[in-house]
Amino acid sequence: MELALSLFIFFNVFYFIGLMKKDFSIIDTAWGLSFLLIYVVGALTTTKGSIDTRSLLVGVFTFVWAVRLSGYIFYRSLKTGKEDYRYAAWREEWGEKANFNFYIRVYMLQAVLAAAVAYPLFLLNRFSTEVVFGTALDYVGTLLFIMGFLFEAIADYQKNTFKNDLMNKG
Repeated sequence: MELALSLFIFFNVFYFIGLMKKDFSIIDTAWGLSFLLIYVVGALTTTKGSIDTRSLLVGVFTFVWAVRLSGYIFYRSLKTGKEDYRYAAWREEWGEKANFNFYIRVYMLQAVLAAAVAYPLFLLNRFSTEVVFGTALDYVGTLLFIMGFLFEAIADYQKNTFKNDLMNKG
C-alpha cells in the first residue's frame, strides 16, 4: 500500500508540474527517479529492522543510476527548451482531451510500469536476510552494474556528441 500511494503522489506531482509548464516531457525525468523512490519506500518500510550491506549497495547503485539518467534527461530538456516531439505530437493528436490522456495513458501507466519493473527493489529490503557481502555473485553483480552504467553513460555521451556535431546535420 505504501508503494502504491508513494508512486501515485510522486507521478501526480510530476503531472501537475507538466500541466503548469505545458510540457509533459517532464515524465522522462520522473521515470529514473521513480526507481529510487521505490527503493527508498522499501527501505523505510522494512519489516526486518535494518538494511544489510548487500541491500545498501543496491540502493547506492539505484541512486547513482537514477540520478545520472534523470539528470541527463532533465539537462537535455532544459537545453532544448521545448516539449519533446513525441509528447507534442500526442498533444496535437489528442486535442482537448490531451491533459486527461497524458494523465492516464502516460503518467499513471508509467507509475504502474515502474512498480512492475522495480518491485524487486521494494522487496529487497523487506525480506532480505543478514547475508554478509562478499560472495562471488555479489562481485559479479557489482561488476555487471559498473559495466552497464558505463555503457549507458558512454552511449549517451557519444549520441550527444554526434548530434551536436554540425557535420552530422542533414
